[in-house]
Amino acid sequence: MFIREDWKLFGNIDTLCQKAGVTRNKIPNLVVKELVDNALDVADQVTVELVNSQTVAVYDDGYGISEEDLPVFFSINRPLVSSKLLRLPMRGALGNGLRVVTGAVIAFGGSIVVETRGKIYKIITKANGKSDIEVIGVRDDIIGTRVIVNFGFDLAVDALAWGQNAMAFSQGKRYQGKTSAYWYTSEAFYDLCNAYQGTLRELVEYFHGVNKIMAVNFADYFGGDMETSEMSFEQTEELMKLLREFTGRVDKKKIGLIGDFGEASHYDYRKCYGEYTAFSTKGKYHATIPYTAEVWAELSDDNHHRFSVSVNRTPITGEVEISYYGANEIGIYGCGFRGYLKGRKANMFINLITPYMPITSDGKEPDFSYFNEDIMKIAQRTMQKAKRTYQLKKTATLISRDVIFSYMDEAIDAVSGSGKHVFSQRQLYYQIRPHVISVLDKGLEYTYFCRVLTEYENAYGKINGLYRDPRGSLYHPHLGTELPLGTQQVDEYERPSWTFNKVLYIEKRGLFPQLIDSKFPERYDCALVTSQGHASRAVKDLFDLLGDSDEEIQFFVIHDADAAGTMIYQTLQDETLSRPKRRVKIINLGLEPWEAVEMGLQVEEIKRKNNSTTKLPVARYLYERSDAYEWKEWMQHNRIELNAMSTPAFLEWLENKMEKYGAGKIVPPDYVLYDKLKERIGENTRVQLIQKILNESNFESLLEKEIMKNEIEGIEMIGKLQERVVEELTNNPVDSWTNPISRIAKEIVER
Repeated sequence: MFIREDWKLFGNIDTLCQKAGVTRNKIPNLVVKELVDNALDVADQVTVELVNSQTVAVYDDGYGISEEDLPVFFSINRPLVSSKLLRLPMRGALGNGLRVVTGAVIAFGGSIVVETRGKIYKIITKANGKSDIEVIGVRDDIIGTRVIVNFGFDLAVDALAWGQNAMAFSQGKRYQGKTSAYWYTSEAFYDLCNAYQGTLRELVEYFHGVNKIMAVNFADYFGGDMETSEMSFEQTEELMKLLREFTGRVDKKKIGLIGDFGEASHYDYRKCYGEYTAFSTKGKYHATIPYTAEVWAELSDDNHHRFSVSVNRTPITGEVEISYYGANEIGIYGCGFRGYLKGRKANMFINLITPYMPITSDGKEPDFSYFNEDIMKIAQRTMQKAKRTYQLKKTATLISRDVIFSYMDEAIDAVSGSGKHVFSQRQLYYQIRPHVISVLDKGLEYTYFCRVLTEYENAYGKINGLYRDPRGSLYHPHLGTELPLGTQQVDEYERPSWTFNKVLYIEKRGLFPQLIDSKFPERYDCALVTSQGHASRAVKDLFDLLGDSDEEIQFFVIHDADAAGTMIYQTLQDETLSRPKRRVKIINLGLEPWEAVEMGLQVEEIKRKNNSTTKLPVARYLYERSDAYEWKEWMQHNRIELNAMSTPAFLEWLENKMEKYGAGKIVPPDYVLYDKLKERIGENTRVQLIQKILNESNFESLLEKEIMKNEIEGIEMIGKLQERVVEELTNNPVDSWTNPISRIAKEIVER
């Protein structure tokens, strides 16, 4: 048998390449990148310099490295010391990075000098993989750390490129919080506990939502402050369960981003937020991993095009290939990427920020397959934006639509506060309008902007955070509740189960009271929907949402007997730019002009503005009648409102229509009926039994004594309450002060 210890792989150039995940000629690039990454983890200012053709120096203004730690950090024969097990959306700390740096010097016969905390040290590597240090000078002016690496051979011209990219990407918003229990699978959490050199109480304080008092309670739950490395898999799962129960999730939009580099960079920029599930194979708990994906792109006439991929602001070492097919297709593949983009050659940069990046090798080659779809989607949109920017520079023959599309991303970013807030359609209009005026020297009509906005969403997908103001409402039978209908409300809407099987769209909100007073919604299990005039985007979204549910449902519409009323039905049913195929069938109940005239309802003459002779459009279904032309002409000058009917006449007319077309009352299937029966039996039995037990156990007296006992414990906390409340509100600023008080009360009662 041949046995070789793992650390020895770092001292041989062939096996070092295996551990580092790069080819021999890229080792210097990786060394510089690792030094820059470590420096950026601890410092605000980092500089990389090519001292001479064989030597690189990396400076930082951090807190320096102690004399005791130096020989350990720059040894290849040592345990892997890494913060990567503690999942955070930031660069890794001292892990394989410095072992690669030291291994490269050993393999190439180079040298390392470190200037830190007032002294200059030479790192002396030894055959056993350990390192010693030798003080070779003193410098009182040293601030932070300066690492100087001589490779012993002339470096390539791009040896600093990876490190420089890492420095360029060090801007933007960084995650300021703690790790989350939801970011770990059962196995990953066990590995974290097993590797941590400390107690359970100390470890849980690293987690989001945990304060010192909670940490003590967690330790007490396990019978004392035990060493986490001694915990069994079952115990770590129990701890993970408790952490998830008592701490909230971290908002995925808070994990950080690099952001737009601004106008000076000439790059167009897009971002998206997402989550993916990492599945546990032998435990109970899966991980929910948040991420921010960012893409920058620039079209140019230069034949040399740059492309790079980064994770958590630092370039990856894995190979991602970009290929061009003809003049208008780009292929991206490697490290889990697989896809094609429409567009011409461009400079492109991709960055992913996440607390956990799946890797496939010792060299930390990332697996982007989990994020491929989202990244390809925003890369395509960034390329489209870059194309429009390029065209704006090349041509003066622009239309308003071009300018709106070109500035849409910038306006969305501005009006949403870089994705932090929701925003209205009109707010977006006021962000775009100045750009149109500046570029085209003409104004922008709001109605035209809304139409172009729909085209934009049809082309690039729904705009996150955009809501359209409520222009209607939804009334629920049996519940008596009414929901304002805007796009945001519809996005969050969940249909109450087995409550209604019909929906009636009414042109006029004023008819709601008559229907509700007569119990029409309850008698027909029918929800009522209205909008201002033609059905809004939110109403159409609601109909499609309801049409996708498992419960059968019928959709009806009533309207005035006029040209506009017929078009209300047609636009509600028709395909639109935002939904190429309608998913529901609308039944038109009228009121039609011929039936209104036959009913003898009062006819109104239409007064046209400025004596306009423009023909009023009417719905296509009218042309199915042999007398369609006569009624079309009638509607150019006349109309009859639903309100022309008295309330009894209106209700009789509508009920006759519903009897003809509508399904009966809701009667759920047996399993639903049984589940409800079982639930009600349980509720009634519980109430009856609780009352019986209370009466027999002298409950009121016992309750009074228990309250007095617990109140004594509450009195003992006077003087400490404010400190506890302030601490909890600092950790959870969205809370009211009453929430910490409720938690304290719960702790007292459960002791």
